[in-house]
Amino acid sequence: MGRTVITEIRRIAARAVVGAVAAAAVTAGVAAPSLTGAAPVAAPTVADVSLDVATLGKFAALKYCATKSFASDPDSVRVLYGVRQRRSLSTSSRTFVLRNGAGKVMLCDLFGNDRPAILPLPTSTASRPAVFFTNGQRRWSCDGTTLRSFRMTTWLKVQDPVRSARVRYTKNGVPGPWFTSARHGRFIHLQSWMGPALANDVLKVELQLRDKAGAPVTVKGIPSGPRRLDGCGSSVVIG
Repeated sequence: MGRTVITEIRRIAARAVVGAVAAAAVTAGVAAPSLTGAAPVAAPTVADVSLDVATLGKFAALKYCATKSFASDPDSVRVLYGVRQRRSLSTSSRTFVLRNGAGKVMLCDLFGNDRPAILPLPTSTASRPAVFFTNGQRRWSCDGTTLRSFRMTTWLKVQDPVRSARVRYTKNGVPGPWFTSARHGRFIHLQSWMGPALANDVLKVELQLRDKAGAPVTVKGIPSGPRRLDGCGSSVVIG
């Protein structure tokens, strides 16, 4: 038998052995050894959640947000911010900032009607282009010390260079999706959600302001970087 034929037989036998090893590994439920030196497959990225669905006007504001006492003179009511936003991946809610003729302000989001918690009303400046307009709300749904779900809202009054904001949660170092919202007028509103989590899970929340190009904007008084978020029975104040 010629040398060339013998060499080819050896190559075929070697391939058969490799195939048998790989098949045995799969059958046993373990990873087969890498034979090609290919790089490991990266974990799938988490898609961001764009909160803004559509802008809303005065008709919707008077119907779904303003109370009769607040809008005793409907013509005087101004819509400073009106956006339909996602409250989950399949549902949405109406979000407003209204001012009436007397200068009173009313806020509406997924938690209902509210009035600003800070007086006089905070305003942004060139040296401080973003401020918390009022305290957002946080809601925990708990089963003992196990977190079933968590929701949070954040109100910001902004000016250039701030054009958008986003917030996300991490659990045990694994980041979830960014919840993003664009500036409308002088306001940004974020509503976000998370869950479930166990009592010993390490939870963090991160808020980020961004400019027109999407680059982060650091503003005094607005926390940057992940911050610890306690679970059931505790809270973290952002604004």
